[in-house]
Amino acid sequence: MTTPIRQRLAECAAKARTCEVSGCHLPRQHFGKWCEAHDRRAQETGHPLGRTIRRREFEPFVNGARRYLERHQDHPRIAKALSWLEALVYASGSAPAEITRKSTVHDRLLRWLVKLRRQETSPVEILAIVIGIYAYREWSPQVFRSDRHFAHQLAIRVLRLVRPERVTTMHRGCHEYLSKDRITSGVRDLLSEALNRHVGVVALSVARKLAAKIEASNPVPTALTMILAGTPSLASGQGTSLGESQGTGINEGKPTNE
Repeated sequence: MTTPIRQRLAECAAKARTCEVSGCHLPRQHFGKWCEAHDRRAQETGHPLGRTIRRREFEPFVNGARRYLERHQDHPRIAKALSWLEALVYASGSAPAEITRKSTVHDRLLRWLVKLRRQETSPVEILAIVIGIYAYREWSPQVFRSDRHFAHQLAIRVLRLVRPERVTTMHRGCHEYLSKDRITSGVRDLLSEALNRHVGVVALSVARKLAAKIEASNPVPTALTMILAGTPSLASGQGTSLGESQGTGINEGKPTNE
């Protein structure tokens, strides 16, 4: 044994305390399994490698969900989902006067629901958001790193229907800014669990129809499929060219990340 025992023990201890994210060699926090950066990312998004899903990414699915709900509001399952969402926002009671460090997660969620109520947010709009993000996952499942990442983004997108409030401060003169409250991890867990339990089935059913409709109306060109797969027969000229596909409006209605 050429390496001193103390040095080997120190190396083993340091190796055991590195962040669990693959490729990250930063030391993990004293309590936890990730480094500070990945732990913060997990708290913000629901996954240490996750990101916040922007509204513009799945807006086409939200628009499709609105049109679908306009035509099928009387369907028993949709009517039941809308009734539950209306009770959630408009019959959940009043929020506490202020939120402190000791406030429960129910009080924190209630404060958000009161803001939605104050803005007269429609249950149809909330359900359209839920269906939209479900459809986005059906259409592009790789965007969501895990079920928890999806659940947190679902809750965030619903609560971000609350418009930021304009706040005036007199610190070093009169200034106005938009106050955007933080949605805590506990609130996201509580709301997403309730949404999945009460409206998840109907949302997934409609989402699959929307995703299938978009795929049917905008099929992936054969040439592109061959390029992605590395098929040798591409050189023989088989399949639809990208230029021809663009002439038929292949990207019309596709969600983008722009």
